Formats: sequence, C-alpha cells, structure tokens
Amino acid sequence: MSINYGNSMNYKTYTALVIVISLMIMGLLSNRDSTLIIGDGMSANPCQDPLTITVGEIDDRFGITESEVIATLKNVSEKWSEAVGLPVVSYSESGEIELHLRYDVQQQMTDRERQFRNRLQMKEYQIEALENNYMESVENFDGSTTQNGVGFYRGGSECT
Repeated sequence: MSINYGNSMNYKTYTALVIVISLMIMGLLSNRDSTLIIGDGMSANPCQDPLTITVGEIDDRFGITESEVIATLKNVSEKWSEAVGLPVVSYSESGEIELHLRYDVQQQMTDRERQFRNRLQMKEYQIEALENNYMESVENFDGSTTQNGVGFYRGGSECT
C-alpha cells in the first residue's frame, strides 16, 4: 500500500498525526457507555452511530495543511472502523468533536530540543572529520620521516 503524505507532510509528521488521532479516538471510545438507558426502560447503543470528527484550527508552524489532516483523519477512521468491525468514528465537516493542532509551549520545547540535538550531531560530525584529518596528517608525517630514514623532515631539509 502506498501512502501519499501530501506536499509538506513527511513520514515523521504523518506518523505523529496518526498517533495523535488514534489516541484521541481511543480516549473518546473508552469514555462512551456501551448502552444508555433512555426513559421507560428503553435503551440505545451509542456505538451504532459513529462519532463524527471535524478539523478545527491547525497552527501553521506544524507545516501541514488542512487537507492533509483530513486525509489522515479519514484514513485512521477507516482503520479503526475496520478493526472494530463497525463504523465507530468518521470525518464530517460538521462533526461533533473538533481536532485542533495547537502549537504550545510543549511543542516549542520539543522543537528546541530537536534543534539542539541536530546542532550537537553536526558538532559530532565536525569533530569526527577533524579527528580523521588529524590522523591522516599524522600518518603522512610518519610516512615522510620513514621515507627519508633520518630524523625529521622539515620544509626540504633534514634535521638530525
């Protein structure tokens, strides 16, 4: 199965969004009563009518579009309904539950941590490159002294 992540959504963003939507659905389903008693002993099963979810606000800093969120929401809803064996959740423009993707302090901290890890990794690569250059220079220097057979080799003249 091929998944189109959209123009701006990458695999990590798609995966995170699927997890968020799945956790939301699990929470909503776990809070539903399996049977409601309505007046005069009549009962109803709320799972017969699927929950409807709509997309609320999406902060631009997440880098995903509303159409990408809707497509992901529909995909996850289908998977949940298939797993349960009946339609338990679906997307609707006028859904009873709104999904908001708000960029808050926790998201800012996560982004800063990711940026710090990226900078740290770049520094590690730079250190590794410097170490490799140093080792190469040592090997070249050692090679020049053994080729001459005498002491050190400095700028065209031998030192003993």
